[in-house]
Amino acid sequence: QVSEAAMTAVFGNATDPVTGAALGRPFPTRTGTDGVRRPSGVAGYDLTFTPVKSVSVLWALGDPTTRAAVEAAHHAAVTQTLGILEARVAATRIGPGGATRVPVRGVVAAAFDHPDTRHGDPNLHTHVVVANRVQATDGQWRTLDGQQLFAAGVALSETYDALLADEVARRLPVGLGWRDRGSRRTPAFEVDGIDDELLALFSSRSRDITSHLH
Repeated sequence: QVSEAAMTAVFGNATDPVTGAALGRPFPTRTGTDGVRRPSGVAGYDLTFTPVKSVSVLWALGDPTTRAAVEAAHHAAVTQTLGILEARVAATRIGPGGATRVPVRGVVAAAFDHPDTRHGDPNLHTHVVVANRVQATDGQWRTLDGQQLFAAGVALSETYDALLADEVARRLPVGLGWRDRGSRRTPAFEVDGIDDELLALFSSRSRDITSHLH
């Protein structure tokens, strides 16, 4: 469980939440209009893992066994994607101008599950806040290479989607098929038998965005 004190230590003070040891240089600070100095700069990066709408609908309308299976599939896909991020994406930079990219010993992150959208539609998703402090293989704590993380965003999202489809199909007697989702969205694996009309009923936020775009 992530405590408020632990979040403040890592993302506010750049310190170990258990030992209090510094995780590299402290975050820069600035003085607000109230005269209080607060951390500034990039403390972390928010990665959001969201199942396709049909999986969220299956979760929302399912019995307890189905709901548990969908949640397990979602968390398994998130965990596997984070493993790929740690193995292939996460790095830091050293040397003049940060010219040399070096590997790190994984990332420090906090995950928060949410059940719905701002409009109250079912939308099982997880925010993973990745700290902007990583330990290089030389033992020193430095900042995460944010440009590399940003560049890998789409690939990580597509990887999660594919892993989720596999995990759901492995845990439940359902099939998933490649489905077109309109001109403004890329195709995706959706659960067979949950039609577009039902998905639209639980997509009020998307409808509002579409209406504004038109």
